[in-house]
Amino acid sequence: MIPADAEEAVLTAEEIAETYGVPLSQVHNWTRMDGFPQGRTVGVVGGMLVRESEAVDDWLHVNFPVHWAKGQESDNPYDLPVMGPKTLVTLKTIAELEAKILGRDKPVPIATLRGYISKRTMPAADRTPGDGKHPEVTERMWHWKTASQWLNRPRQRMRRQVQGGER
Repeated sequence: MIPADAEEAVLTAEEIAETYGVPLSQVHNWTRMDGFPQGRTVGVVGGMLVRESEAVDDWLHVNFPVHWAKGQESDNPYDLPVMGPKTLVTLKTIAELEAKILGRDKPVPIATLRGYISKRTMPAADRTPGDGKHPEVTERMWHWKTASQWLNRPRQRMRRQVQGGER
């Protein structure tokens, strides 16, 4: 039972925008999407439309995990593995973790990550075959510190979501 004097955790559209680091117009777009928590009016005169913060958080976690993560008070909102900074990881591992962050079932294509590397939006490998360092590596590898910084980068924009076969 909730005590009578307990404060219910609710958010206005403005507070949702601030919490998840998005423009207010983005919140208004979400309110028109299927499953977004319904608002209710509170207050006496005119009222204010609020939504339960936990329901909003749950909906964003499923539908927009990148924005959801911005609203979490955690150094590791994506629940990435904990490794030492010099632990080596492959491009395949990075692709799997990037997909997890984006809320996808399949890894991000390796070709996509190679494109990021060539455009210099993703850092080059820390280790390459034949670089003379130990232990010897047989493929390009990144230190966990480099990979995790890239995976946890600020993500400002999301592509417009399309319905069905729409392009």
